[in-house]
Amino acid sequence: MFQHRQKRVMLLLLFTALVLLLAAFFLWNRPPRLNRILYQEGYTITGYTEQSLSITISKALLPDGFPQEAEAFEASDNLDLLLWSNGSSSLYLDALCYANGRTPDLLWASFHFQYEPSNHGSLLLPYRPDGKGGSTRSLGLSSAEAEVDSSPWPDAVHIAGQGPDEIFSVYLDAAAFQAASESFTFRVDDLWEVSYQPT
Repeated sequence: MFQHRQKRVMLLLLFTALVLLLAAFFLWNRPPRLNRILYQEGYTITGYTEQSLSITISKALLPDGFPQEAEAFEASDNLDLLLWSNGSSSLYLDALCYANGRTPDLLWASFHFQYEPSNHGSLLLPYRPDGKGGSTRSLGLSSAEAEVDSSPWPDAVHIAGQGPDEIFSVYLDAAAFQAASESFTFRVDDLWEVSYQPT
């Protein structure tokens, strides 16, 4: 009977050790998440590089009814149209509508970044994180000029707002956007490429 009890204790200990090893393996190999990288939980931020991004809205990719006739506060934000990606960072157009009833000459466009981080690499953010949960938001435009089907259109883009999180919005000149038969392109500055690696 003593040997039988001793075998059960040994099996229980082996089972417990196996469960602990599996738990440690899965916790250690958790896929990286944006917040874990930005708060430096298991990761170290190794560098910041200021970047610009050329954003092209292809009119052929827009579904019927866009830009929406609704005002910005009533607009649908489920457009979710992929505009740019480098594998780890992707930019989506969420909404495109007239800015408000007082200014029918402006369109409001809302964008968000989405991330699929690898174990090490870099991410493109619309703010500069400080590694402690805070950030500096300074998204801007070096030029308000847009390209309408590859032709310049002055004073066609302005930053409307930034945040929360990885969201930002711009005002677009409605006449410039409507004049485009193929594409509307503008450049956003003061984005941050954040490099990181596991600790």
